[in-house]
Amino acid sequence: MNEIGREQARLLAGALRDIPFDRAVSSDSIRAVETIKIALGDRPIEVETDPNLREFNAGAFEGLTWDEIRAQYPDAVTRMNSDWFGFVFPGGESRGQMAERAAAAVQRLLDDGRGSHILIGAHGMSVRGILHHHFPAGRRASHGLYSGSRTPASRFSGRSARISRWCNSRRCGAPSGRRRLT
Repeated sequence: MNEIGREQARLLAGALRDIPFDRAVSSDSIRAVETIKIALGDRPIEVETDPNLREFNAGAFEGLTWDEIRAQYPDAVTRMNSDWFGFVFPGGESRGQMAERAAAAVQRLLDDGRGSHILIGAHGMSVRGILHHHFPAGRRASHGLYSGSRTPASRFSGRSARISRWCNSRRCGAPSGRRRLT
C-alpha cells in the first residue's frame, strides 16, 4: 500500500472511531490487512484473515489490459458481456462464484457468534457480491460499486446484519437498512 492508501485508511479510522468494533476480519491480501489495522485505530483487536474475502479470480485475464483481453480472448469477452455474473473466467472463477464465496464467509462470521460489531476488510468486487447476496434490496445502489476504496462497516447481531456506515476515502454515509440473514 502506498502513502495515499495509508492516509485514506487513517481517514477511515477517524470516520469509524465511534463504532465499538469487537472483531476484525480481512481478506488475506497484505494491502487489505494493513488497511484494516490502520482503520481499527488504537483498538486492541487482532485482525483475522479469510482468503474467501479475496477479490474474484480473473484467471487468464489477470494482469492484462482490456485491449489485450479483447485481442487474445474475443469469444470469452462476448460470453462475459452476455453473462456478467455467470461467466467463468478462463482459469479463474465467475463473479457469481466469487459472490457466493464471499457471502458464505460473512455468513460463517454470523454463525460462529463471535463479535457483534465486526469490521470486514474486503475488495470492491467481493464487497459487491456480499451486498448482492445479503442485502438484495440494495442491489441497485451497489451496482456501480467497483472500487475497493469503499468499505461497509457492518454491525452483526445474532443472524442479523446492518451496514452501520458506508465509507470511502472522502466521507462516510448514513446507515442503511437491516436484513435478517439466513
